[in-house]
Amino acid sequence: IERFNLQTFHDLIAKTVRLIFHDCMGPKENNFGDEVSICDGCIDLDNPSHGGLERGIVNRLEEHYNDPEYNWHQRMSRADFWA
Repeated sequence: IERFNLQTFHDLIAKTVRLIFHDCMGPKENNFGDEVSICDGCIDLDNPSHGGLERGIVNRLEEHYNDPEYNWHQRMSRADFWA
């Protein structure tokens, strides 16, 4: 993984927290009769309220998730990797 200066590291953490929040507060789904939001690693990047997530964090996570050196995409789900 690339080296970060402290400010870049803090920015990355903030963007990751925002990504997780947007994932977990997404559309509600029916769960045994209750409407609940779930953390499933699914983000609608066309939704304007998710602005900046793709460029800010998703693309960076995807680079590492799909890196052939580590094969994370074959070892775990995207949702688990993002968590």
